[in-house]
Amino acid sequence: MEAKSDVRSLLVAGRKSCRHQEGEVPMISQGSPLAALIAAALFLAIAAQVSACSVVDTSSITAALQNAIDSANRQSDAWRTTLPDLANKLADLESQASGDVKVTLADTINQVSALRKDTLDQADYLAKDTIAFALIQAQCSVSYFQQGVVSFLQYLKSRVTNRSTPLPPQRVCNFNPDHIDVDPKTPQTSTKTWLVNVYGYNFFPNALPQVQVLDGNNQTVRNAKNQPIPTSVYQLELQFVAADFSQIAPGYRVGVVWANRDRNFISLNLSAPASLTVGAFSFPGSITVNQPVVPRITVSNSGTVDSGAFTISWTPDSTRGRIVTKTELS
Repeated sequence: MEAKSDVRSLLVAGRKSCRHQEGEVPMISQGSPLAALIAAALFLAIAAQVSACSVVDTSSITAALQNAIDSANRQSDAWRTTLPDLANKLADLESQASGDVKVTLADTINQVSALRKDTLDQADYLAKDTIAFALIQAQCSVSYFQQGVVSFLQYLKSRVTNRSTPLPPQRVCNFNPDHIDVDPKTPQTSTKTWLVNVYGYNFFPNALPQVQVLDGNNQTVRNAKNQPIPTSVYQLELQFVAADFSQIAPGYRVGVVWANRDRNFISLNLSAPASLTVGAFSFPGSITVNQPVVPRITVSNSGTVDSGAFTISWTPDSTRGRIVTKTELS
């Protein structure tokens, strides 16, 4: 009876060891030589079975992330296949995990999925704005997305074993536009807004910068009324209002100040609205009968802002009000 009991215990232990990666090795009782031989054979079989079972723990997660980092580093656009492959690998590990490891995997999968979506969306957006993308690459790198993806994956890898790992540092590439024109006469009650997009990577909703106005001596004048809006991990939107530019003077700047004291600013240019005046009006020196007469006119803009398109109408006889020529210029 002891031999049967030990064999049953060994079978149960073998099943438990592969399912839960644990199980105590049962004692082989003092019985018949045949029972001892059977028990020993089963013990060796179970040991082989346990060694074949894969253990899903935090090292499995960090290994998958490191493989993804190595893959993304091989070429600038490798992230397009690396991120979905990583998501699939982590999902496979999650199906085999339990307890805290399963929770960590679920969180990591969510983070990787969000990174993949943000990267694909930003890449599609910038593919339609090649000028903006060229400026970003000029300021940061032609491997802009590769750098952003690798930086975030390195953070996720560290976070697996240390939940208090700080967020990766932000990288600002450029602002669009790279300056703001402001008419100092704009009423403070004006509803006008000035929008500025900030491009870079590692922009997180829980680590937003302060938006500030500085004077010509780099002293803080005020914080902007509106907080920056993170549209993705790669982009922030700044929304300035008239009150932000109260009593500005030459040399003033606006920009962002980060928690690590990094600062990124663009110029504030004092401007005046477009104001067009006719400077000169003349006819050609000689006029030929039955040939069109082409007068010349000089128009100047005393403002600092582009006027955009405008129309010149010539009405020689103001009493009749008949327009002889009408020309649209820009």
